[in-house]
Parts: sequence; structure tokens; C-alpha cells
Amino acid sequence: MRLDTRVAVLLLPLVCVTTRGDAQQPDPRNLVVMLEWRDHRGETHRGAGVILDQNAQGTLIVTAKHNVRDPVELLPSRDMTAEFRVRPGTKARAEVVHLSAKYDVGLVRVAASDAAAVLGKSVPADMLNLHASGDTRVFVVGFGGGVAWSHNVVPVPARFPSVAEIAIESSEQLPGQSGGGVFDRDWALIGMVIETAGSTARALPIGLILDEVRTTPYGVGLAPSAAVARQAARRDLASRNISWSAASVADALASADLEVLGQFLQAGAPVGLIAQGFSREAPGGQTVAHVFFERTRGDTAAATWLRAAIGAGLDPNATVPSPTYAKTGLLNAAIYVGNATAALALLEGGASPHAFQELWFARPVLPPMLFPLDAVIRNSVFTRDEKRAVVASMLANGGIFPSFETVNTRRGETYHTQAVRRMTEQASAQAGVTLSANDPTDMGASPICRVASRRDGFDWCVFARAVPRGVRMGEKMLHDFWHLDLVGLIGVAEGKAYFLGLEKETYGEPISLVEVSRDMRAWRVYRYMSPQAAMGFCKEVDGQRPDRCWRRINMTYDPTSRRMMVEDYYPYSVVRQRGQ
Repeated sequence: MRLDTRVAVLLLPLVCVTTRGDAQQPDPRNLVVMLEWRDHRGETHRGAGVILDQNAQGTLIVTAKHNVRDPVELLPSRDMTAEFRVRPGTKARAEVVHLSAKYDVGLVRVAASDAAAVLGKSVPADMLNLHASGDTRVFVVGFGGGVAWSHNVVPVPARFPSVAEIAIESSEQLPGQSGGGVFDRDWALIGMVIETAGSTARALPIGLILDEVRTTPYGVGLAPSAAVARQAARRDLASRNISWSAASVADALASADLEVLGQFLQAGAPVGLIAQGFSREAPGGQTVAHVFFERTRGDTAAATWLRAAIGAGLDPNATVPSPTYAKTGLLNAAIYVGNATAALALLEGGASPHAFQELWFARPVLPPMLFPLDAVIRNSVFTRDEKRAVVASMLANGGIFPSFETVNTRRGETYHTQAVRRMTEQASAQAGVTLSANDPTDMGASPICRVASRRDGFDWCVFARAVPRGVRMGEKMLHDFWHLDLVGLIGVAEGKAYFLGLEKETYGEPISLVEVSRDMRAWRVYRYMSPQAAMGFCKEVDGQRPDRCWRRINMTYDPTSRRMMVEDYYPYSVVRQRGQ
């Protein structure tokens, strides 16, 4: 019978030992077993081995090949038994199933019916450290000096002369250790002893052993230990005098030091530090986010790190300061500098294609939050293939390209209508993409609301379906605000949902941003417009204060009566969505 071939992922926790109170903690020493066998003369010998896997077919144990091969007959040793630490005094029948032709490695199997349960079923047996290197300190557990499960009380010095050897230097290394486990200071398995001589011992790294096991029909149930990697990364950061702070993360981001950034992730740094690091100001006045994306343009390793940061909890819809919009999404920063690999990583990680921007009093008539495709197509830094890839990802992840077929623009063509026509032309010419209107019929089907729902623990998809689809003027009306439709959900930020709006009868620009509070009562419509009474002034830039910018109109909605009041004075009606 052959054991199942499996990758090193895991499945099973170590049987626990009782510690303080009733708490149960895994005891790595349980991985080590005592082996006993007879040679060709009938003499009995003892040594150690290390459990690599347990499954329905049995327990797989690795040991030194010289332990389980007769030195004269060169055949597997006979009458072999294994004693498990969790079942002292009981010997289970074992058999040699593999002898390596390349290394001093042998594999032993104990039938499932005879083996003690060392690996359980509820917690991963994350007991491997595959990254140990340089100078370190270790515990060695084996049959040293003829004592079962003997081990040093404090970790002893060890080094890695090569990728195929661990050298252990300590007077506590005694004959009989061969086949025993070598554990780092955090008690993660890093190797197996193959030789003792005087006060030294030699061991094979666990990574090399796993490579050998992969050439056999057998699998491995142990997995790399996240806790061990975390502790090692923290020690390394401390040894380099790198503090646990947003400032240190910002320094690593600004210099695009992917090694340090990777260590922060491995060390379990709060993702809030990464978001804060992106938001800090870099020399020259730009944010660290802009500098990082500029320095890592085309760098796939940086994109891999960014994906890992998102996987660790970094919000792909996080914002950073902006002189133009006060706040802007990370995606906008990546697109601004032409970093397609970062933009794709953010989009795949859940960033809204319509990344947030603070529009109130902002001057640009075509903000990327409302015109994200335009921001990509017009960016001369992107290649044709990059434009095609980013546009395709935007459309696949909730990007909206509105239809103007029903718009009655009373003063003729506007900046917005010109931009949409230009986008269509340039998308075809510069990216080979044919754009067509994709107004969503179901605003709750967008991936944007699904991402926000997972993040906030609130069903934004149900919310999007419940929001009225349009607002219509009543007997009293606010000048130049008549007939507004919500085209689709484009973002969720700080407890508010944002919709792309289209004013179908207007003297101004038809596209607007509609902000709706989580209780659906407070609405704000952001429009590119001239001021009306008490609307405030546009932002001044270089001593110039334009008349037109993004201003907002406040509305109050009562979901029960379906009554909409504009500026607390003008009663408007609402248009329901299908099924409301």
C-alpha cells in the first residue's frame, strides 16, 4: 500500500501537552519517535526518527539511512519498531519504505492501526522553518547518550556551512542523536541529525529532506510555521534598528525596499501602518504612495508584495492625501504615475475602478473617480497593452461607461459628452478596445458592493438595490437641477455609498456624483457647476479662483414615506428601482 502524495500544507495539529491551567499547547518533541531494529547478526540497535506525516494509510517517519540499512548486507534493517512519545513503552511495528540514493535519508512507515495519533485534525501542524540560515541556536531531540528524547535545555549554537548542512557545536551532542530532530529557538523543525563526532553534530536541513520526499510516492503533513516566520522577521527588523512604526514603513515604501517591506508583512505588522506609510509625505511634496508606485513601475515583485499586503488586510480602497482632491484612492495614485502592475494588483484585490476622491470644490472637470477609463486611456506612460489590460480589469470589476442617449443637454455639447466621445475614439485607436455603454440594470450585482460588504460586515448589495433609482423635480425646483438618475454604484467609503449620477435634463454638465448615507436619509449630489446662493467658493490655485467647480446639493430622504427634500425646501419625487 502506498501513502497518498500530498503537498506540504496542513491538516493536522500536534497532540498537546498541558501547560498553565487547562491551556493546551502543541509539543514539538512529540514529532520525534524512538526506533529499534536488529542487524544481520541479530543485535539490537536504537535511534531516533521524525514524523513527517500521518494519514489514513499510516505514519511516515524520516531518519538517517545508516540507522535503517544493514551496513554489511546493505538491506533494510529487520524487526523494526517505533515508540511514540505520547505512548511511552508501547512499540509499534514499522517497515523501511525508502532509502535515498543521494542523501543519508531513510523513510519508515507505521501502519495507521498501530500508530499513535501525534498529528490531530483541528489545527494545522505548522511546525517547519524553511528559512533558517546563517548563525542560529537550536534544540536537538533524539537518543543522545542512550537516553530517549534527550535534548539540551537551552538552545546551542548552529550554523549553515552550505545549503545542504547544519553544523551544531555543543558538548551536549552525544552518540545516538542520528535521526533526531533539530529545532530552532521557537521549536520549529529545521533539520535532522545524521552524524555526531566529539562535541559537534551534522544535520540535513528540512528543506533538503522535503525535496527528497517529493521524489517518492509519499506526502508531508507538516507545514511552514507562520508564528516562527513572524518571530524571525521581528528579530531581523530589530537587529537592523528598524522600528515598528508608520515612519519606518514609509521609508521602506519610499525607497521601494521590498526586502524590508516583506519582513514587515511576515512580522505581522498591522496593515494600518502600511496605509499610514502610504499616506505620509515624501521629499518633494508627493505622497509616499506616488513615490512607491513611480519607483516600482513594471516591477512584478512589487506587485506581488502589494497583493500580499492586500491579502493581509490592506484596504485596496484606502486613500492618501492629494493637493487636488484632498483625498484620493491608491488606485488613482498608481494610474497617475502609469504603474499598470500596481493598478492591476489593486483592482484584482477589490479596489473600485472609480477610486474615491474628495470632489467638493475640486477644479478638474473630469475627475478619475467619475471617468476612470479616461484617466487610463489618456495616460501616455501606459503602453497599448497596459491600457487594454487595465481598462479590461476596470470593466470586469465594476467600472461604468455611461450612456448619454436619453440626456437632453440644453446648452449643447459639454465637457462630459466630449470626454465620453473621445474615450470611445481613443480606446479603439490607442488600446484596441471597443467601448459601449454598460449601465447596470442591477446595482446590487456589482463586485464593488460585495467587496465593501465583506469589509464592513454590512450588506451594501441589498442597500444598493433599495436606493431609489432616480430623483425628479417637483412643483418647486432648485435652479438647474431637474431630472437625476443613479446609473450605478461606484464606491463605498466611510459608511457612505457613492453612485454615478446622470442628469438627463440640464444646462450644465450631466454627470454627477451622488453620496448616500448608510441609513439612506442623507444625500449629497456633487455637480460641476457655477455657484448658487451660499454654495461657497472653488479652490484657489496659483492665485486663480474659478467660478465653476464641484459643488454639492444637500437632500434629505425619508425611506418610509419616500419623500425627498432638496436643500430642506424643495420637495422632489423619487423613481424606484425594479422590484421596489
